[in-house]
Amino acid sequence: MRRFQRVDKPSHSVSVLRAGAHESHIRSAPVLVLPRLQRFSITLKRRQRAKIKFILALCQQSKTAPSMRRFLLFSVF
Repeated sequence: MRRFQRVDKPSHSVSVLRAGAHESHIRSAPVLVLPRLQRFSITLKRRQRAKIKFILALCQQSKTAPSMRRFLLFSVF
């Protein structure tokens, strides 16, 4: 069973934080909370980087023809 932690009211100190983010205190420890869309964007970029690394590793391992590399790149995205 999951237990939810109490989140205090966020403080909006713009000088310290990036625009769109706010700070909240979970059990009195300050935590940077990004908006949902921004978190999703960061996750998406990580996944894309992982896919690119995987494809490059495949290409280097098999030394496929350049046309096959292009096919692999465009078929994944």
